[in-house]
Amino acid sequence: MEADLLDCFETNKILLSTLGFPLFEPISRVTVTTKNEGIFMIKSKEIVADGNLIDDGFVVFKGSEAKLNTTPSCHKYLIDLRIFLQEKV
Repeated sequence: MEADLLDCFETNKILLSTLGFPLFEPISRVTVTTKNEGIFMIKSKEIVADGNLIDDGFVVFKGSEAKLNTTPSCHKYLIDLRIFLQEKV
């Protein structure tokens, strides 16, 4: 069963990469920062997150945190976008 699962995973990994969604491809912080200038970072009382722009979009680095709920100061368009994305998944 494990061999079948690994084969299925590899097939999905190749398919997703071919379609432009390299979800399971490792990416190092060094590789990302040499292609673009700087790292985008956000710090608040409760979270710390960082990432960078790459050719395929935006990479959020491992260990980054996110808030579970929105705050009262969050703009309406971000709340609407968040709800849309949560419903899409």
